[in-house]
Parts: sequence; C-alpha cells; structure tokens
Amino acid sequence: MKSFLALLTLIASTASAEGVDTLSRCFKQTARPSAPRLEFKRFDDTDTGWSGGFVRYGKSANTIPLVSLRDEVLESPPGGRPWLIRSVWLEVTNGNPSGEYSITSQGAVISAFSYRAYATNKVTKFKETPCVVL
Repeated sequence: MKSFLALLTLIASTASAEGVDTLSRCFKQTARPSAPRLEFKRFDDTDTGWSGGFVRYGKSANTIPLVSLRDEVLESPPGGRPWLIRSVWLEVTNGNPSGEYSITSQGAVISAFSYRAYATNKVTKFKETPCVVL
C-alpha cells in the first residue's frame, strides 16, 4: 500500500507534465452534514490510459486507494454537449476490496456521488462542497 501511495504522490507532483490530469473534489454526506468531509482525487495518465485515485476523510493524513473499475456512458446528448457518465471506483483497504464509489458526471458537473460498503451493502450519498483548506 505504501508503494501505491508513493506512486500517487509521484504522479501528483508531475501532474502538469507528461500528460497526467488531476481532479480534486470534496463532498459531505447528505444524511450527516456534520460528518467529516471526503476529499476525492483522481489521476488520469492520458499517454497510457491509466487511472487511479484516493479518498481522504476529514483532516486525516491517511488516504484510501481507489482503482478505476469502469466508466459507463448513460447518455450522449446531441450538439457536442458532454456525455453523462457514471464512473465506478473500487476502494482497497489493507489490500482487499472493501467498497466502491459511484460518480455520475456530465463534463465538470458531478450530479451524484455515493459509496457502497461491501461488508454491509449500505449506500452513503454525498453532495459536493468546496475544498477549503484551513
């Protein structure tokens, strides 16, 4: 896991070079707004097609690695508008799959973000919130 995080750190530090795009967004639970904020980071290497990422809860120094499972086109509107896409990400905890994040977006707009824990099958929904560093 440390080597995976080291790789993500390396990618993040060179994101503006070598064709790696970075996306960083923050979310709050819709049912529990006082719960810690979730930070989602995604890295896409446009040269190799590789995608990876992580989530971090609150101000924790620990991150949880994510592996891209699939992207599904839900709608392809006419006139050059961005496609409506659902991306599914596998959460890996202690080397084992522990849940998945589902993100529905159209261009830069994220319309749905949720997490499903494999152990309980419980789904937690989130809404986007500003990433404010204090």
